[in-house]
This record gives sequence, structure tokens and C-alpha cells, in this order.
Amino acid sequence: MSTTKKIKYPSGLRIYRTFDKTSEVWTIDNRALSIAEFTLDIGDSSNCTLDNAPGETTQTVVVPSKQRSEEIYITKTFPWSLELKFSLTETPLPFEEQKSALDQFKVEWNEKVEVSEKYFKKIPYEVLTQQQIADEMAKLGQENFIDPHFPPRDTSLYNVVEDQYPFNFIVHWRRPHEFMNNPVVFEDDIDPNDIRQGSLGDCWFLSALSSLAERPAMVRRLFVTQEYNKEGIYQIRMCKNGEWVTVTVDDYIPCRYKGGPMFSRGVGNELWVMLVEKAYAKIHGSYHALTSGSAQHSLADLSGCPTEHISFPKEKEDYEDIEEEAEEIYEKLLEAAQKGHLICTSTHGVDESTEDESPEVEEGLVSGHVYSIIRVREGLGVKLLNIRNPWGEFEWNGAWGNESEEWTEEMKEEFDPILGANDGSFWMCLEDFMMKFNDIAICKIQNYDEIRFKGKFLKVKSKDESHEFALSKFY
Repeated sequence: MSTTKKIKYPSGLRIYRTFDKTSEVWTIDNRALSIAEFTLDIGDSSNCTLDNAPGETTQTVVVPSKQRSEEIYITKTFPWSLELKFSLTETPLPFEEQKSALDQFKVEWNEKVEVSEKYFKKIPYEVLTQQQIADEMAKLGQENFIDPHFPPRDTSLYNVVEDQYPFNFIVHWRRPHEFMNNPVVFEDDIDPNDIRQGSLGDCWFLSALSSLAERPAMVRRLFVTQEYNKEGIYQIRMCKNGEWVTVTVDDYIPCRYKGGPMFSRGVGNELWVMLVEKAYAKIHGSYHALTSGSAQHSLADLSGCPTEHISFPKEKEDYEDIEEEAEEIYEKLLEAAQKGHLICTSTHGVDESTEDESPEVEEGLVSGHVYSIIRVREGLGVKLLNIRNPWGEFEWNGAWGNESEEWTEEMKEEFDPILGANDGSFWMCLEDFMMKFNDIAICKIQNYDEIRFKGKFLKVKSKDESHEFALSKFY
């Protein structure tokens, strides 16, 4: 009796593997707007052959858009041992071909957006409750909400006036039930490892969100709408420019053609990552506006708490040059960790990588990338930091990395590390951390009693103009 397993990619690609004790069949179903190249490698296997490639240990198939590949057959002769590796690359179709495939959907979106824009132009829906918006939609006869201020159009993706289209693939705006089964806002516990970055260079934001997820209650408190809403109305709170605001968004998510989310996503059928990213994109004007930024700002926006930024010395050929500063920074980190503050850090360089493009990696660290610091410990004469990559992969492979010889039984007992989990987390000593990373941002979360009001500082001079000072004025 044979078994079939399916690997589903957000782009719309499907890999099917059907196998039993004597054979296997692999097939690629390409529903994406791309040309897919799939290579299967059985080189580390024994007594296994590729039926359509006699004498070879690899077989490659090229699959045009909207087509299914030829089948790759593997015969297994007892006693056999099968070790499989495969690679999959996509080449986007010419842009005009991608656009024409979405023409039918754009007509429908535009009609709905125009109705929503015309109706909500007279109604300040941003101050309405979720139920009040649903009541207004019922008057329109619309089944689902479309945000007229951040609609499923290119204007929500990038600055259409000043910039060219910045992505390799055309966006297909889809609602959650169209690309996942039984969508929910939250399912069970919130886990920092649930966050997956997509084709947008917003690791600075996702790293802050991952840090916030260490305190699940802080993520949940952002959501006015905590349950799946069939009308597609979601309200999310953010603290922008020191003021808590409620951001209303619809549930149209940028996706690949007939595929899954193009930008960030959670695991399984959870929506919270996609919705927070959409709300954050809205208050910044577009998704592409989130490309590159500072974790200091995103931590403050998500938490509403004071955030401190500390840059490391730039002139540092070796650790001895900065040892004194390193000790001061370590004390800051230790104090922050003991108080339960959120900490982010970034490596040198510029991170231009996305899900579609391979990152620049050195010793397992991604250039210009933002990470979370989740533990700070000292023991047996060593100062160590436990760091997480929000991608869930690419881990430091130097001293104190997961495969490092430094992890003796004595050290494991002292620090109780989780090694080899392949979850993006790793350990580093203070010396390597100071040389490989660029700065830290500490978000000082506490149970504050908040009172917020608007004001500004006025620059004034004394009567004799001998001194300048600032006066605060509040409104």
C-alpha cells in the first residue's frame, strides 16, 4: 500500500511524493506564475535507481507555469537505504504575463474598493467599533469589509508615484479562507518561533515582534479583535509617536498568484503575524515602507514602553580595543535581562535578503540582520548570550554555537542550553558578540500606570540671551 505526502509552498508550488517499500514517484504541480526547476538527488542512497536517468544519481525537471511535471521514478531494491536531497528554484514569468493572469481579479477588487471608498468617505470608520463597521457594511450589501484607506491595490504595496514596482512577483490579494483551512487569529500559545519572514526586508520589525512574543500577553493586548472575523474587520492597537492608536484593517493579504502569503506569516492557520504586519504597514503608508528600519522604533511602537539604543564602538580590530566598553554593555544587558526587558541586536552590513533571495551569511550570521537576545548568563568564568534569529534558521556556527566543542558536560549542566533544535537560536560569548554585532535596543517593559498627553518642547533664550533652554508645553 502506497502513501502520498504533499509539500505546499506559499508561491503555489506543490511537491507530491508517493512511496511504498519498493518504489517512489515524485511530481511537481506548478500553479505559480514562474518557471520551476526541481532537482532530486539520491547520491547518498544504496540500491536505489532513477528509472528515467539510468546510471545517474540526480534528475532535474523544468516545469512551466500552470503545468504539472513529468514523474520522477525511483526503484528500491532490498536491502535498500534511501537518502534524499532536493532543490527547487523559481524564475518569475515576465511581468506583463503575471499582470494579465490577475486581470480578472483586479476588476472585482476595483469595483468593491470604489463602493467602499464612496460610502466610507462620509463616515469616519477608524473611530467605529468592529460591530458598527459590520452594521454599515450590511447597509451596503457587502459580505466583507474593504479598507478604503489601505485597499487591495498597488498603492498599499509601495509608493506608486515615486517608485517602480519593487517585487519579483505580482501580488494576488486573497482572504485567509482562500489560502488556509479554518483560519484563527491565535491558536493555542503564542510562540516567538512561529514568525516567518517573506519577500519583504522587515526583519527589524519581525525581530521586535518575536521579542514581544516572549511575553504572549503583550501580543494579545495589541488585538482589539481577538477572534476570527468572517466580515474581515480587524482592529489592532499600536503606540505610534508615543500615542496609542487603533488601526482598522481588512483581511486581504498580499499573496502569490493562487498561493499563500507573500510577506510575513505565522505557522499553520494563525493570522496574528500577518495582521500585525498589515496594520504596521498601513500606519507607514505601504508594505514596502517597512523595508529596513530600527528595532528601537518597532519595539517602542509595539510595546509603548521607553526604548534605549546603544551603538557599539566602530573602531574595533580586536576585542582588546573595546574590552572596557564591552563590560559596560554586558552589565546593561544583564540588568535588562534580569528585569525582563526586551532586547534586540543587529549585525554589521545591510540586509537585502528576503525569502526569494539568499542572504549574505558569514559564520552563520546574516549581514545587517536584526536578532533577539533572550538570555544573558555568566558561569564558570564565561559570559554567554542566547540569541535568536526571527527567521528560525541561520545560526552562529563559531565558538559556543550548537555544534561547538566548548559545550562540555560541565558547561551544559551550568547553562542548560537547548542545542540542535534548528529554531534559529544559538549561544555566543561576549567577545564574539561585541565583534560581530553592531548595537542593541533595550525595551524597558514594566507594569506602568500610563497617562499620555500631547506636548512639545520649546527652545527659548534667557533675557540677556546668554543661555538657551527648553520649556515643555502641553495640550
